[in-house]
Amino acid sequence: MTCDIAEIRDEDVLVACTGQQLYSYKLKVCNPQPELPSSEAGRCPEGAGYNEANQCCVKPPAAGAGCVEFQVDMKSCGG
Repeated sequence: MTCDIAEIRDEDVLVACTGQQLYSYKLKVCNPQPELPSSEAGRCPEGAGYNEANQCCVKPPAAGAGCVEFQVDMKSCGG
């Protein structure tokens, strides 16, 4: 299956996909991972960032956070 961004309107993204007829695919859509605010050396554990507003260390998001998986069933129009 091949997918391309067809249109972007405000915060909505329209994705158009094509593939072999009568196949089912899993389509995983993800938002970009937010960047962690930097931390002074030794202030937070390795890989964590520092939240200045709350004055605490923050862990990076789990792998796959912000992702949704859809089942896409390609259909055929017969005649």
